[in-house]
Amino acid sequence: MINKARQNNVSMISLYRRCEKYSEMIKIAKELIKEDPNLTEMEMSAFIEAYKCKLNEIRNVLIKLLEIEKKEIKRGSTHAHLIKELLNPKIAELSNLCDDFISQIDILNSKPKNFDSMANLSRYKLDFLRYKCQFLEQGDEWQKAYNEFFNTIKKIDSFGKDFLSLNNINLLYIELCKCVFYYEVLNKPNEAIEMGKQLLKEILEPPAPKVEPKKEVIEKKESTIKIKDEKKEEKDKNKDKEQKNSDSKENVAEENKTSKSEIKTENATNKEEKKEIERPQENLIFTPELKQFIYILRTNIILWSGKHESDVKI
Repeated sequence: MINKARQNNVSMISLYRRCEKYSEMIKIAKELIKEDPNLTEMEMSAFIEAYKCKLNEIRNVLIKLLEIEKKEIKRGSTHAHLIKELLNPKIAELSNLCDDFISQIDILNSKPKNFDSMANLSRYKLDFLRYKCQFLEQGDEWQKAYNEFFNTIKKIDSFGKDFLSLNNINLLYIELCKCVFYYEVLNKPNEAIEMGKQLLKEILEPPAPKVEPKKEVIEKKESTIKIKDEKKEEKDKNKDKEQKNSDSKENVAEENKTSKSEIKTENATNKEEKKEIERPQENLIFTPELKQFIYILRTNIILWSGKHESDVKI
């Protein structure tokens, strides 16, 4: 049965979005999660949008204030300290919003539908942790957010190795979050560029998969070696007989026939083993999401390099 009350809440979020009432959007989103953390796709989209809209509103104010502060300091103004009185409350507001969003993400991730869902939510968590580190002054709170950022990546990496390939779109965006963190927060553009280039190379030129021989193939190989040893012993005995009966042409002909048969059998066995061990490399499927990701990654690398697209070798 369709829950009309929840549908109405999602509709209200959409309405508040058009009216730019972002705090009201967040309030409804939190009520949805409190009622049932298993959000539908539409509810999840509304939840993410509510927090992102509010975050962007605060960030835009902060960026403008920081630009004004920089200009005032450059011209030696004595009123630059007044801007701090506006900056600090806004930074605190952004920090609280990030903490609130992360706490809601942790609730949703406590009962994830699947690993892909958990990775998707972690992407947004990393974004908010990065914004928090970007505007906070370095201290205990900054260090806590920094540690949580990289611990979240480690957690996803450890699970991702078991569940998903590198080209999973959520894992790719998590790697991109790491690159952006190095550029915007740690102020390490060269490392961010190299990380981005390496990520792009791994997508477009994936290494050939290493496939271990199957147990059955190993056992078959050992059995083949054992048979070969037995035949070698038999062959040595035949040689002794040939020395004693050198005049017997029939024995010699028979031995040649046996040797050819052994070579054919050995070649056939090797071909069969090779067939089982080798696995063709999977072709990369350029989905619309992957194409968009590659475009975003390339654009960031070019912007970070401060060069024209044709000047950037990837």
